[in-house]
Amino acid sequence: MTRQAFATLALGLALAAGAARAEGPTVEAIARNCMSCHGEGGVSPGSMPTIYGKSTDWTIGRLKEFRSGKREATIMGRIMKAFADDDIEAVAEYFAARK
Repeated sequence: MTRQAFATLALGLALAAGAARAEGPTVEAIARNCMSCHGEGGVSPGSMPTIYGKSTDWTIGRLKEFRSGKREATIMGRIMKAFADDDIEAVAEYFAARK
């Protein structure tokens, strides 16, 4: 995928997250955004990490590191800027429960 395609995807996911928050998002709506790259149910079909079954603390830590810029990423840093702590915690719990 080209840089432009990644940028377009990141923008779309960020806008979707913002729109979902404005309407009162469900964790399923947030998780669907994640699944567009990390695979159905969070099980990656390729080079993206599988997030299915990761511990809540592990996921929260990684997502907040992406958001703060502490963890380098091509897209995740841009995507996570649109997510509040509550969103991060909810999606982490969602994928942790998928064991």
